[in-house]
Amino acid sequence: MDLLRFPYLVQKEILKNLKKAELFLLSLCSLRTTRMIQRVGGGGAKIERICYFIVETTCYVNQKEKSCSNEETIMRIQNIYSSDTTNKRLEEINILGVKAYIEIPHSPGSKICVLNEKPDGPILEAIHKQLGLIFGNHLEYSIYTNENSQGKLLPILGNIKNSVIGISDSSRIYCLFQMSPYQESVKILPPIVGCLPPKSGFFNSNTLKMSNSEWMAHDILNYFNGKRAFLKNAFILNTNIIQFLQKWISNEKYQNLEVLSIDLMDPWSLNGKEIMNHFDFNQWNELEDIEIKHGNGDLYDLDSPTYIMRDFDRARATIAIEKNRFFFAKWNTNEA
Repeated sequence: MDLLRFPYLVQKEILKNLKKAELFLLSLCSLRTTRMIQRVGGGGAKIERICYFIVETTCYVNQKEKSCSNEETIMRIQNIYSSDTTNKRLEEINILGVKAYIEIPHSPGSKICVLNEKPDGPILEAIHKQLGLIFGNHLEYSIYTNENSQGKLLPILGNIKNSVIGISDSSRIYCLFQMSPYQESVKILPPIVGCLPPKSGFFNSNTLKMSNSEWMAHDILNYFNGKRAFLKNAFILNTNIIQFLQKWISNEKYQNLEVLSIDLMDPWSLNGKEIMNHFDFNQWNELEDIEIKHGNGDLYDLDSPTYIMRDFDRARATIAIEKNRFFFAKWNTNEA
């Protein structure tokens, strides 16, 4: 059957009934089959997100369609030397110039498995590019690595919108943000070992969450250009908070910042009175709590009556200072 010779509507109907993994394999046949899948809109797939999910030494390529709440695995990528290939049918494949082996599914419900020396290396880069060719680069591409990912595996890919990172190596993290410097959401699970340069794309993340920020909190206060930062187990001092507030009030930095939340590892490292003495804080006179809603839909219901005002545009931000916590939330213009 020469699929390429069929009329467009016939091709579209056939491709619509293929699974995502089958579309992927079909696209590897030739440049013409790739273009055919592109022409019919990825085989009619309604994918909105593709996630590269690392578990130990295996990378699962998952996809989520708009009409579904759960993700479905397209394929998995494993180290060929750690996989039992006995009595398994393997075929050599070439994905954009990168050679690998594919384990042919033994039953209709089985997922394809790609075998290579390094699951998060060139083979995944090639698969990522191929998926972009057939399904589009407009999708939400994400990376998820947990803290059991052997402490090493982290895909270095472009066009990544969201990351959950379970490794500590600052050099690998730096490389990821060289390739994908403006991510929508980033969550770092372990403490980062080493430093990131001030101009790293890491500091451009729209929303940054760190479970163990430790001394990295200093660098985030100095270099963060995003909208929201949530730092836990942080080491900061009064001087760091004072400098942060001075730069925000003078409009020297943090023009994009909406929310900054810092939970401290040392419950006695902040002195609220000392910080308050450096500024002319205002008090909210209304009895009810202040609700602050930002563009991402998050709603902050604050009971702190203290706020500061920026000199440049009279923008206001609620401030809460406790022994083990600092919270900053800028008001929306319609609330100011």
